Amino acid sequence: MVKIRMRRTGCTNHATYRIVAADSRSPRDGKFLEILGWYDTQIKDANFKLDLERVDYWLKNGAKPSTTVASLIRRAKNPNLKPHHAVKAQPKIMGIKLIDKINAEQTAGVKDKNYPEFRTGDIVRVSIKIKEGDKFRVQDFEGKVLAIDNGRNSLTGNFTVSRDSYGVRVEKLFPFASPWIQAIKVVKKGNGWRAKLYTERTFCSHKAVRKLVKK
Repeated sequence: MVKIRMRRTGCTNHATYRIVAADSRSPRDGKFLEILGWYDTQIKDANFKLDLERVDYWLKNGAKPSTTVASLIRRAKNPNLKPHHAVKAQPKIMGIKLIDKINAEQTAGVKDKNYPEFRTGDIVRVSIKIKEGDKFRVQDFEGKVLAIDNGRNSLTGNFTVSRDSYGVRVEKLFPFASPWIQAIKVVKKGNGWRAKLYTERTFCSHKAVRKLVKK
């Protein structure tokens, strides 16, 4: 099958192309049947030239142009048509404004909750609303704050609380914007000197794997 495509010429940092009709099985810069025009990326205006009579001849005989060459053919037949890279995409202003409005409302909702100030290393008690069937109840989760991510007043802000329950370490991640958090109380101020206290984790998967291998 014959394809109308570009054949790279020129030198380093100055690529120029010949628009050729070639066998689809031949490599990009290999043999070709006929030169139909040229294309220079360094020229701003009138950066290509096509022999439309020969292009129409090959198209009538079943040749298929590449995507770039098809765009150049349309521009050659319609000089008023702008290249695709010169046409600026129009942003969806209405959708963006709606998203910004929703984000602003939700961010304001996070600020209105007025959670107490706490930092990593503090012991906090988080009251969580839990649904069981048709009823709701409030359950407390008390532990040490290991990390605070993305800020307190952000929609993506969250904090990680860890505690030991019957010899098993349990960690929970709570988003500040969660509607299920009823209250946060600081039980005890800690002396955390790091932004992340992941060193508090006692379980190490590497040690567990080594024990299994030894057995």
